[in-house]
Amino acid sequence: METYEYIFAAVIIVAILIAASFLTSITPQLYRSTSEIDQLKMAAQKIMVEILLNPGYPPDWGKNIAIGAGDLSSFGLAAYTEFTRSAYFLDPDKVQRLSRDLPEQLYVPPSRLLKLLNIGFEYDIKIEFIPALNVNIYRLNSNNISVKVSSEHGMPAVNANVTAKIFYVHDGEIVFSEGSGLTGSTGDCVISLQHSTPALLIVAVDHYGVQMVKAEYVGSPYIGYIIGNFLLVGSSINVAGDRARQVSAVKFSNGKLKLIDVGCSLKFHSDFSGRLSYKVYDMGFEEPYLVAAVTLAEDGGLIAACKVIPDSYGSSSGDVYPPLAYMLERSVKIGPSAYTFRLRVWKTSW
Repeated sequence: METYEYIFAAVIIVAILIAASFLTSITPQLYRSTSEIDQLKMAAQKIMVEILLNPGYPPDWGKNIAIGAGDLSSFGLAAYTEFTRSAYFLDPDKVQRLSRDLPEQLYVPPSRLLKLLNIGFEYDIKIEFIPALNVNIYRLNSNNISVKVSSEHGMPAVNANVTAKIFYVHDGEIVFSEGSGLTGSTGDCVISLQHSTPALLIVAVDHYGVQMVKAEYVGSPYIGYIIGNFLLVGSSINVAGDRARQVSAVKFSNGKLKLIDVGCSLKFHSDFSGRLSYKVYDMGFEEPYLVAAVTLAEDGGLIAACKVIPDSYGSSSGDVYPPLAYMLERSVKIGPSAYTFRLRVWKTSW
């Protein structure tokens, strides 16, 4: 009996020694992983602050089409004026510069962003702009559209005020039709809009103070871009005359969000002809909360341009991330619309 007890005791001692050896070997790795996760968290928080609260330098880099990615000495998306600055209000033109849809000369590539944030090759990031309200537009027939509004998480937005305005060409002039409605229990409403194609349709939604503006091209208008007070038109397209209309979303004192359009003059800007593969026109001014601009082409077609907000931005495509990635979210305003800004940060090596 005593022999078995000695053998059992010896087995226990060996097991304790093996376990102790194993724990000793993994403890430094556990401490190392915890430390690196804390560093990742701190890095993500610093990057978030830098992007959302810093206007960058030069501070007007978003709307100044003479400034390319290589001319930036600091990066940030915050809106900036000489008189006021509001936290988590992003400049729509700076956000546009993150869209691959823009001319290449105006696009800020992720590699340049990482360098400006001074994180080099140690970290990688992905940014997403998630609308606070999902606005889906369906054409029921030639004169009626259905607008379905839901929350970021897919719940129907009931009693949302919806305003729609569509611009098209009639008898050689740009005209518009407008209408409004209130969403029902399923988040839908139907709006009648007399129009022809091609056209530019803009829908503004206000759901208890949460606002979203969405623009869609109907048919095949000539598509341009608006950066600040500049209208960019394809080099093969000729503009008829020297007039355009700016469309902006304005919240009035009664709390309702409305779409207003204001006429402006166009002046051809030859200084950018060699730098951009687009014709550049100076509109003279930029309406507050500008969302789109329209003008007439020489062949009678419609030229339409909208602010471009990218869905996502980063050097990595898809939704594949390393096991250890840190995510932060913040509610922001981009022009009149509300978004969730989502930032993912991960280390490129561990």
